[in-house]
Amino acid sequence: MIGIALRALEFLAFALAVYFAFAAARHAVFSLVALVVRHSGARPHEPRTRFTVLIPAHNEEAGVGRTISAAREIDYPAHMFEIVVLADNCDDGTADVARRAGVNVVERRDPRKRGKGFALDWFISGRTWGEGDALVCLDADSVVDADYLRALDAAIQDGAPAVQGYNGARDPGRSSLAALSTLTNTMKNAGTYAGRARLGLPAPLMNGWCLTGRVLRNCGWMSFSVAEDFEQTLRLAILGVYPRFVDSVAVRSEKASSFAKAAGQRKRWSGGQAQVAKTLGRYARRKAIRERSWSLWELTMDVVLPGYAINAAALIALALGACRFVLPWVWLASCVGLLMIAVATFVGVVKTRPRSAVIRGLALAPFFVVWKVLLAISARIRPPKTWHRADRDD
Repeated sequence: MIGIALRALEFLAFALAVYFAFAAARHAVFSLVALVVRHSGARPHEPRTRFTVLIPAHNEEAGVGRTISAAREIDYPAHMFEIVVLADNCDDGTADVARRAGVNVVERRDPRKRGKGFALDWFISGRTWGEGDALVCLDADSVVDADYLRALDAAIQDGAPAVQGYNGARDPGRSSLAALSTLTNTMKNAGTYAGRARLGLPAPLMNGWCLTGRVLRNCGWMSFSVAEDFEQTLRLAILGVYPRFVDSVAVRSEKASSFAKAAGQRKRWSGGQAQVAKTLGRYARRKAIRERSWSLWELTMDVVLPGYAINAAALIALALGACRFVLPWVWLASCVGLLMIAVATFVGVVKTRPRSAVIRGLALAPFFVVWKVLLAISARIRPPKTWHRADRDD
């Protein structure tokens, strides 16, 4: 009986090692594709899309002016885009700052419905969206490339119902944590998502997402969890709407410089994705298999499979356990998984600028992995249920 139990545990450990190795291999393969396959985006056309650039802001008076300034520098016909700041349940001077900056301001105050999802639903459902319209959503701590709208317009004219630009980080040199966060950001955007885009596969909606008027009119906003972007991505994908990733232009946001400031947002992301996976993951997986949709499968895997840090921690634990109890197949699968993470990391380092800051951030990686594991455990024990604004450094 004891022998059967030990063999069952060995099989379970091997299955876990294969699972985590698969999750790591997925990132490595797409990252290598991004490295070797040339980008072939939609060619620019005469601008046709009328954009609304929306900046939802909750108590962002300290930083929203910089986001507005960057948006006003966008190189696109002035009569074809407007900037709107949505001051949502604000207790500070966000609306006044935006008005002084000369952009349109709408204010929402509903203490019963707090959170970005409710704010987006309120804004989208309160407008009429025509065939040539599109909505771009920027976080209130972001800056965009001047040609951001031109790239989105080209993709829309090429048939994309939704578009996502490169979601990058600004000022990675401000701290080791900011540098490491920039690296993981690059691994996702310049590695996994870019590789998928080269193969015609979608990316999730993130900061800087764009939905066309047809999608807004037919689908509206459907997501109210604490991870509203990922939830909306899956809900749209289930309906057959897939965002195209355009990595030639970027929106860049600030990364927290300390573990204390980053904890709230990271816990919200971790717990929110787990909730989305629990709510929609099984249905989306079955639909992807039934319809043989690689696009839906990949977007589902974004919320179902663990991130880099959890993946690395699990593989290291399995490899050490395999050494201790002499389990060669478990050790082999774990080492293959760790090699895959190393490949994805290498591609991230190659693609990240400035590289010196990122290499400094790598020294923080062991502490970062432990911190992320503790946050993930905390999010599972006490899932975040309400949306909170991310802590900023200024």
